Amino acid sequence: MKHTHKFILDAVMAIILVLLYKKLVISLAFHEITGLILFVLFAVHLIVNRKWIRTVALSLNNLLYRLKQKSAMLLIFCCSFAGFSQDSAAVCARKWTHMTQRRCVS
Repeated sequence: MKHTHKFILDAVMAIILVLLYKKLVISLAFHEITGLILFVLFAVHLIVNRKWIRTVALSLNNLLYRLKQKSAMLLIFCCSFAGFSQDSAAVCARKWTHMTQRRCVS
């Protein structure tokens, strides 16, 4: 029964998060009020899962856990860098195309 409540809380938080991605789809007031509700649900989520958080915090000294943590952080960094570099490459390509088209015309 307890896991059902946690699952419902997580599902509600996920749905609200999806609704908040575009702030002007519904209305700005809905975005602000739902953001505050999500903040409160996040605090409740942390309180409900405090035992798990404590267990994970205490296991930080475990070498295997630290290696997994560092590899996950490296993966996140690499994925973020790849996305950023693709975006900046597209911007540079657009600027370069615009500059070369201007030179060809004149």
